[in-house]
This record gives sequence, structure tokens and C-alpha cells, in this order.
Amino acid sequence: MFSRHKSKNNKNLVASKKAPRDLASRVIREASWFSLLFIALYITLALISYAGSDPSFSHSIDVGRNINNLAGISGAYFSDFFLNLVGLSAWWLVFLSIYSIFLIYSRIENENYEIKHLLIIHYLGFLVLLLSSSTFEAGYAIDFSSQLPSEQGGLLGNNTYSF
Repeated sequence: MFSRHKSKNNKNLVASKKAPRDLASRVIREASWFSLLFIALYITLALISYAGSDPSFSHSIDVGRNINNLAGISGAYFSDFFLNLVGLSAWWLVFLSIYSIFLIYSRIENENYEIKHLLIIHYLGFLVLLLSSSTFEAGYAIDFSSQLPSEQGGLLGNNTYSF
């Protein structure tokens, strides 16, 4: 009888020590969910409002000019870099942010979530998707009438296509 009472107290003690850790884990997951949502919105704003007249890595402009990008100067650099690198396939980054939210969200409500995702596998698959999408865009897609800093498919798509 004494051992049952002692094991019950031990379970309560372990559960009480585990509760703050579970709460902290939940708060971190919820904060990452909101952060990824912010990142998705920021990338969308940066890519939608890309303007060739903004300062960027590919060209320089007068410092006193207004920045047209809704995400500011960092958004202008970000959109120029990724549109140069992969072309219109840079929009897959918005999808990656939203997909990562769904990977995290299923663990927010269910503390005993048993399925463990290997994020490295997901992100490696995303890199293959990004590379193949930019290659397809460079080699086989119809000429888009969008304003891009370089060719369709970007530098990665055109270099992969030329092999």
C-alpha cells in the first residue's frame, strides 16, 4: 500500500515538473507559427512590389530616390536576389512558409503528436522543387510578360538548362 501511494506521488511530481516545459514548448511552437506567417506575408509583399528602379545587388541607384518596394529596402534586396537566382520560382518560398506552418500547427493542439517529421527531408525536397521549377521556367515555359531582373528561370534555371 505504501508503494502505491509513493508511485502516485512520484507521477504527480513528474507531471508537475513537466508542465512548465510543455507550456514553454507550446509557446515556442505558437511563436514560430506566427513568425512563419509574418515571413510569408513579407515575402509576398517583397515579390509583388518588385521594381527595377529600387536599389539591389544587380544594379545601383541614387541613394536619395524613393523605394517602391512595400517591404522596404531589405525587401528590394531580397526580391532582386531571389528573382535573379530562380526567377518567378521565388514564389515557392511563400508556399514553403505556409507548408512549414502546417507542419508546426498539427503539433500545437496535440501535445502527444506521435508522427515525427524529418524537416531536412522536407527542405531537401523543396530545394529539388525550386531547382526543377526554375529549370522548367527557363527552358519550357511561355515567355512571361513580368518584370524580372534577369532571364526567366533566373541564374540557376538557365545554368541548369544549358548542361
